[in-house]
Amino acid sequence: MSSRSEDLRIDMDEDASHREKRNFNEPHEGKKIFKYVISPNMQYIVTLSIEDRSIVGWAITEELELEFDKSINFEELKNITVLEGVVDLIGVTNCKQIILNIFKSDTYGFEIIDITTKSRQELNAQGLKGYFNEFNDSATFLENGNLIIVKRYPTFWAYIFSKFNGKPQWTCENIIKLKDFHRSFIFKNGKLLLVFDIPFVIMQWSLKTLEFKMQYILNWNLSEYRYSLKLEMNDNNKLLTVASHESDEGTLIYVYSMESGTIVAHNSFKENLHNFCFIGPYLFFFGSQCSTEIYNSYLLDSHTLKPQETKDFLHIYSPKYENYKEYKIISDYIIKQDINYLSIQRLSCNEYWKSYLQVQKCHVSDSFFNIKEIKQFVQDALKKCESGQNLIQNYSNEPKKLSYGESYTWIIKTSLDRIGLKNYHKRILKATIGEELTEKEFLEYHDKEDNYILENKLLENGDIILADPNGIQIYTINAENKALYLVYKWSDGYKKESETAQQSIKRNLIAFNFLIEKIDKSNFKYLPSPTYINIDDFINNRLAVKLYGKEQFYQLAQNEYKAGIEQLYNKCFEYSFSMFKNGALYDFILFTSQIALALIKLEEFNKNLKVTEKFLSKINLLISKNYYNSINNDSTLSHLQHRGIYDNSLSIISLFDYLTFWISEQRSLLKNKYPKIYKVLESPYLFYSLYFTNYSQKTVSLMIPLMNFATYPKDYSYFE
Repeated sequence: MSSRSEDLRIDMDEDASHREKRNFNEPHEGKKIFKYVISPNMQYIVTLSIEDRSIVGWAITEELELEFDKSINFEELKNITVLEGVVDLIGVTNCKQIILNIFKSDTYGFEIIDITTKSRQELNAQGLKGYFNEFNDSATFLENGNLIIVKRYPTFWAYIFSKFNGKPQWTCENIIKLKDFHRSFIFKNGKLLLVFDIPFVIMQWSLKTLEFKMQYILNWNLSEYRYSLKLEMNDNNKLLTVASHESDEGTLIYVYSMESGTIVAHNSFKENLHNFCFIGPYLFFFGSQCSTEIYNSYLLDSHTLKPQETKDFLHIYSPKYENYKEYKIISDYIIKQDINYLSIQRLSCNEYWKSYLQVQKCHVSDSFFNIKEIKQFVQDALKKCESGQNLIQNYSNEPKKLSYGESYTWIIKTSLDRIGLKNYHKRILKATIGEELTEKEFLEYHDKEDNYILENKLLENGDIILADPNGIQIYTINAENKALYLVYKWSDGYKKESETAQQSIKRNLIAFNFLIEKIDKSNFKYLPSPTYINIDDFINNRLAVKLYGKEQFYQLAQNEYKAGIEQLYNKCFEYSFSMFKNGALYDFILFTSQIALALIKLEEFNKNLKVTEKFLSKINLLISKNYYNSINNDSTLSHLQHRGIYDNSLSIISLFDYLTFWISEQRSLLKNKYPKIYKVLESPYLFYSLYFTNYSQKTVSLMIPLMNFATYPKDYSYFE
């Protein structure tokens, strides 16, 4: 079969039984497929038709052909389980067992059915019975073969089921106690993500180790349509995408780093979300505009959410508004539905897609986050020093030019001035943007050498990095203002009289490399705090203030620069309240934290500045109108009355939890038929209810804008 994208019809299985041959020749008796799911290993697909209430299983071959395997018709389904309403398909295992959401008045709200043996697989675990709400609750088959079920009612518990020694029956391996969450998401790699209303965050745990992994602070503009939240992870588990409806029509998308919890990028689109997923380095977003009856497909840079060229991609995926519901992308499988048939193509096997990846450039980040490229520049220069290579360069009358495509060209001109016994090595940095020339930037150092040292590189984002005996500088171009700016300067100290130029640059490179190596191993990957700033340039660089505000407060206090402190203090609040007004909670916390973390240092420097008093007066009782839960009349978050150590760990259900839950279930029966047993058990149950249960109460949720404010503290007993 060709690797190009071709529609594939479902093949015939001539060895099937007479009844299943009929299903095979005419799947679902010609009725429309309502839903389909794919196994974690992407080798088996199950289709469900609501019209004839039949289920069909298909094996996916290496050639992406669908081979009929097994089917369950409506009569067979009724013999397996009691049907009282609509059946919905949730998932399928690698071993061909499906999980169905079945609306029943009693017992379980779901069923596990072996499609091969056409038998019901009963799950045995306390608290599992009851209604299964697919909006809040979750059930997922993992890559390792386990089954995870998360339920809000009657308990906030997560269940881990496994199969042992090849036995067909599921065994409950663990039951995990959860916090009071709003929604749950389980990924097939074993990651559990819970969405909370107060605070409005997503918390992530590993179901394999029960370790807390990350917290993602959600912006308030997502809260109104939190019911529509959709989450996706990329293949290397480094990026998490959160998407939600925006007003009546449109979609908001945020990309988070799974290593640091920071927001990497965000964007809004006029289309309503139909499908989105990570494929390779890109995020695919597809949506419709109902008002204009338009369907658009976007190929987005996953680090910027900027649309990329899609001309070649349209050869592979090009649905219209009239038929877009027939298409779906799962992993890198593009699936097209044609009534009761499916056809599959795979992007990774597609020649158009392979060619597209070869010509596309990788993501280019802001220089503050460009650790990889800057680290390589520093280490290349260090290798020259350590190998004995002389970095000294001869002067030339011709300036050095570095062009960034057709956008602009950097120009470096060097000159030597002799004053007394000292040689002053001067460099003039400027740039041409079109036919215009920017202002000049002067740099210099002095020694006794006749030649100079200046390592330089044009970065992939168009900025230029320079390294000389006095340290490291990064400059950028503002195309709108036709100007160049110093965005970053770091130094381990200027050149000493006792040092040669080569010794000085080597010392600076070694010190900087030590810091950048340490940062590269951490979760927060951005350049070390600059050692020098021009306060006017710094405060007008919003990103720099957000990243390095605290360190610069420290530096300004050390230099006793009172005016600079006041400028930075006011600018932090200006940025902070701008973010607050727009519902950008994460950035609001970052900006406000720059001040909060520097308050003690600033008070030590000058108490007359009254920075703490001003800080508290400005952030007192901040409640956004976008945050519908600011005042909650039915809150069970009694921990808001306490302060303490934060704890996000998960715990296995204890024997005491089993007992109290069993008593709560059997309380009426025990009281009426077994009063003596009831009296024995009543005391511990009442103790648990009084001391360890959070009762509804009117709660005012105040916001403390520090980095870890949006986490749950340890449980405290509370009794009045």
